[in-house]
Amino acid sequence: MFKYRCKVCNYFFDELKENIAFEKLPQSWKCPVCNASKDMFIEIKEKDIKNKNVDFDKNNKIVENDMTDEDSFKTAPDLMIEQMAAWGIKYVFGIPGTSSLGVVESVRKNKDIEYFQVRHEQTAAMMASAYGKLTGNIAACLTIAGPGATNLATGLYDATLDKSPVLVITGHVQRKLIGTKAFQEINQHEFFETFAVFNKTINHSDEVTRLTTLAIRHALIEKGVSHLSISVDIQKEKCDDDIIPIEGKIATISATATENIIDQAVSMINNSKRPVIVAGAGALENKEDIKELSQKISAPIVTSFRGKGIVDDDYFLHVGGHGGELDL
Repeated sequence: MFKYRCKVCNYFFDELKENIAFEKLPQSWKCPVCNASKDMFIEIKEKDIKNKNVDFDKNNKIVENDMTDEDSFKTAPDLMIEQMAAWGIKYVFGIPGTSSLGVVESVRKNKDIEYFQVRHEQTAAMMASAYGKLTGNIAACLTIAGPGATNLATGLYDATLDKSPVLVITGHVQRKLIGTKAFQEINQHEFFETFAVFNKTINHSDEVTRLTTLAIRHALIEKGVSHLSISVDIQKEKCDDDIIPIEGKIATISATATENIIDQAVSMINNSKRPVIVAGAGALENKEDIKELSQKISAPIVTSFRGKGIVDDDYFLHVGGHGGELDL
């Protein structure tokens, strides 16, 4: 049994509670909260994950034992990646490097997240931004401390301005070297503070799952960039936290207009002499409704810069899309 999250309003469909498989629902089924289509739901795989205790020798090295893979030693990045997967993140875009190798290795071991290596950090940020804009779901970009982090800027500002949810994970120098002007050490917190909706540095392995969920939650609800920085020495530490489930930890953001507001809108449309529909990104999930309305009131459709694709270019009532600005 799985749960499915609506990418529009965060409503959860629980197959166990509903007593029906999500795939068995008719294609015409709509979200009961925001009326989004079935295609706007993303699968959330629930896992009951808890790390077991392991023994260490006098050199603080892991002692080999007969534990199964499920009960084996897990690091802070292992739990970070499992937490990301539990909240619906499927893709990580990035470039590996010394200060983030622990996180990269955890991505490699996790079968629920796919890693895409790029040639430049800006590409990773652009890919994560585009994924958020096109799907409404969140992806992550991963890179090293210092120059790797700053190279993300263009793509992350694209996500910020277009309100695309993105999770950024950057490596960092060892905790004892922060503030010493060590190799590739910059003030990463201040760098991301100007545009990130959530910006934290993980200082201890016990903070990993809590801060990871907070970062994802802020990115999804506020539709922006969340940043987590994790030092290279933390990436080697043991972590035995439980995975935090997403249901009940993220607010439903859908709202319905009151009847008097709807009546006013209907009156304005009925009394208009030459109505024009300006369809923006918020109408992407109501393509058929927009077309039906345009035909009913004989109104041409203009799409915004981010609303391109709401109707086909050859649709008989589509008169084109505007660029960065629209003067009405």
